[in-house]
Amino acid sequence: MLAPPMAPTFPKLADCRAGLAQSWVPVWVSDMETLRCVWANARALEFLQAESAEELYARDNLDGISHSALAMIRSGCERVRKGEVFHNEWTFYPKGEPVTAQVELRGIDIGDGRLGLLTQSQRRSEASAVTLQRSMAIAQYTSTLGVLLDTEGASLATNFAGEQTMGKIPWREWFCDPEVPARIVSEVRAGRSFRELAEVQVQGERRWFIVEAQTLRDPATGSLGILVEHRDDTERVEAQALADSRGADIDRLSETLRLVETQRAEILSLTAPLLEVGAGTLAVPLTGELGADKLESTTIKLLDAVRDKGVRTVILDLTGVLGLESGTVSRLLRLIRALRLLGTQPVITGIRAELAAALSSEAEALEALEGIPTLRSLAAGLGFQREN
Repeated sequence: MLAPPMAPTFPKLADCRAGLAQSWVPVWVSDMETLRCVWANARALEFLQAESAEELYARDNLDGISHSALAMIRSGCERVRKGEVFHNEWTFYPKGEPVTAQVELRGIDIGDGRLGLLTQSQRRSEASAVTLQRSMAIAQYTSTLGVLLDTEGASLATNFAGEQTMGKIPWREWFCDPEVPARIVSEVRAGRSFRELAEVQVQGERRWFIVEAQTLRDPATGSLGILVEHRDDTERVEAQALADSRGADIDRLSETLRLVETQRAEILSLTAPLLEVGAGTLAVPLTGELGADKLESTTIKLLDAVRDKGVRTVILDLTGVLGLESGTVSRLLRLIRALRLLGTQPVITGIRAELAAALSSEAEALEALEGIPTLRSLAAGLGFQREN
């Protein structure tokens, strides 16, 4: 079984202070939690433009820092806690003036059980062009189309992805709704972050982008700026629109099916009326195509009436039946058997030649119809009922 990894150990500031003070590069130590400076060598005081060590230690380094910059610093701190050495290129703003340098972060014990952040920096030897500085800042903070604006909304720089996608089109003209740029600038200047789904014209095609904006210092001047990120969300928006459209179609289809079913039930209820033609006698004239649904509906309604009203005779009139669906003969025979089981005498009238041929060709039909009066017409059936 592997032993658990050992916790990292860090050198003590008290043991290193003398050597760090002689370093030819700026070195300072900050409290890991508050990011306030607790010690700095002379070169660090010069680099950070501090009038004195006391003035440097009194600075609130979290004041005015953007959310993304703070997240990057916290990420570096977490790596240092694990014993790693963190390298990066950062732009500092001592007294508002931008200074870009390569930094190395290490952990150091500052006493009282607190972990400090040992920062060693080296100013970049060659000053970059203003556009390059701005482009690097945008590339560092966004992975989508990025634009850096001043606080008036004027474009300062666009990252590579933005230039490749939008070409030379001014940023304010990207949006199909001309009021979006003004809302972005207004919200961020008011100290609020901005997030909105906006329609953007991309090479003659309208596409949907999630647009987010926040404050970010211009690394070239140190002035407060606005970083605007644009992430293409067209596929999700179109998929959602298609799903909504199909959902609406399904709802309309379901409503149509419900209406058809309701109308069908109403039609079925009208196609087989139960007529009381005498004491304890019902006449049931069947018409049209005698399908399974129609016969099933008639069977349920008829058997309920026989049970509830004590019907003794049922005249099934088939004069108006034009044809039988497959399997309907068996259902008709089951209805006749059910009537007999309830103690009711079935009488069949108006059997057409085609139906008679279909019934006579099945042994089951001949057996079920044995002993059942079959008459030529409903009138004959009514006469039979009166005589018996």
